[in-house]
Amino acid sequence: MPAAAPRLDQLYSYADYATWTDDQRWELHEGVPIAMSPAPGEAHQTVAGAVYAQLYLFLKGKSCKAYIAPLDVLLAESGDREGSETTVLQPDVLVICDRTRITRRGIRGAPDLVVEVLSPSNTSHDEKNKFRIYERHGVREYWIISPEARVAKQYIAGVEGSFQAAVIFSETQKLPSTVLPGFELDLAEVFSGD
Repeated sequence: MPAAAPRLDQLYSYADYATWTDDQRWELHEGVPIAMSPAPGEAHQTVAGAVYAQLYLFLKGKSCKAYIAPLDVLLAESGDREGSETTVLQPDVLVICDRTRITRRGIRGAPDLVVEVLSPSNTSHDEKNKFRIYERHGVREYWIISPEARVAKQYIAGVEGSFQAAVIFSETQKLPSTVLPGFELDLAEVFSGD
């Protein structure tokens, strides 16, 4: 029988997380349970779907693979055994090039590319908390897309692993990926709503 929702004054691992009921979505940030916002709105889902569609079509037949939420990404600390991970995130869109990281439970290890689409309720969460976690765990490229402002911020991991200053792209531009040579995200298409 699945366990009840987590207590917010306790730290958890993936093994605990896997027992929680499905009536609410959760993430784990370094052991702390974070309740996901209510289901995203139409604008969020349209943008996330458009980003995923472009990535999916570009990667078809290639070694890298695109995924769309919900899919657990388990980020382990050095020495963590499987199931003891204390960080579990569900990025809106992600790309994995090392297919050995794909497990039956989700993705174990940092994706190569992560895309988060902002909603009014998650802006600070995606731009601060998740930013720090993705950077620390070795995500190579991170895009934050704002349907409201109609812009995309691109962060690229530098030599030391820290994200470099954001490059901002407007709705009329194409965002070139450094992780996926030859891929450019057409933001006009992303924001067209079609």
